[in-house]
Amino acid sequence: MSKKKKKKQRRESRPAPVQEAKLDSSEEKLSAGTKPQKGFSLKHWWRERKRKKEDKKKALYVERRAFLFFGKKKMRKKKGIIREYVEAFLVALVLAMVIRTFIVQAFMIPSGSMEDTLVVGDYVLVSKFAYDFWEPQQGDVIVFKYPLQDNNMNPLIWTKELFMKLGGVPTPPRMDYIKRIIGLPGDTLELKDGVVYINGEPLNEPYLKEPPNLNISLNKHFGPITIPEDSYFMMGDNRNESKDSRYWGVLPKDLIKGKAIIMYWSWAHSSCPVFFPAPNGGMVKCSGHLEEIDAKEAALYLSPEAMEKTDKFYQCDNPKCRSIHRYWWDVIPKPFYEFWTRIRWSRIGDLVK
Repeated sequence: MSKKKKKKQRRESRPAPVQEAKLDSSEEKLSAGTKPQKGFSLKHWWRERKRKKEDKKKALYVERRAFLFFGKKKMRKKKGIIREYVEAFLVALVLAMVIRTFIVQAFMIPSGSMEDTLVVGDYVLVSKFAYDFWEPQQGDVIVFKYPLQDNNMNPLIWTKELFMKLGGVPTPPRMDYIKRIIGLPGDTLELKDGVVYINGEPLNEPYLKEPPNLNISLNKHFGPITIPEDSYFMMGDNRNESKDSRYWGVLPKDLIKGKAIIMYWSWAHSSCPVFFPAPNGGMVKCSGHLEEIDAKEAALYLSPEAMEKTDKFYQCDNPKCRSIHRYWWDVIPKPFYEFWTRIRWSRIGDLVK
């Protein structure tokens, strides 16, 4: 064999490093999405293109499955800020309605019928589910719907009254009362000379504000009555200023809203806490304000026992009321902006007993 043929065979048998380098660079270009250039394999480019499409389909399938199971889609556009605020508000509103309806509700004490246990301006939390697990007990302080009002609040009546309020038309008052359970179903209750007798035995009441005024006929004598089933006899701790079961009868169990458990806030008010009968039924709050008076003038209205407990007295400036109050928390110091002096720090966090 000649030398020329031998050299030709050697060249053909050698590997082609330059060509391999070109193939490597072409793969990088194909992975970047470039079109095949001259000298590249069309079959290899088509295969790479097909593989990329399949990978994209698999990724899209995984995202869709994740959205179905977890409610979150990665490729979805970002929510607008208005939409986020609206959604947060609606979620908070639904949670508040559920908590208020089934778990706990806040109430403000508007009158002095439960003094000194609860005074005007106390804010209490009421457990709505307490009596789902056990029966009401004697001595419990509960919130309930006023029995003499129309408590048939079906959706039609509720919607009608809502539109009446929006249109400025007066609606029947809807009031909630807070009192203490004195008599249970089946008990025989009698009131003699200011003392409550349950089944012939005198009831120990350390929570009373002051001895009942025997000049009030219902404080001197009431009953005896037997409390019906699923009904309770309610009375206020301030017997001299409480309109309770002595006036409007026993309380049906289905009108109970919940049990008062704790005072979470207490705020001194300067307005008069007295309520008057409203012309269209229910009660309306006095519009007067309290002014400090001297002890001599207060002695014309209060008993000697009440005069001994405090040295400051206040009178309502409303000519139709002119009621006397003997506690510093019934009035606020002037000027109005003295915020910290109006908070009753010692009462915040107290359990309602």
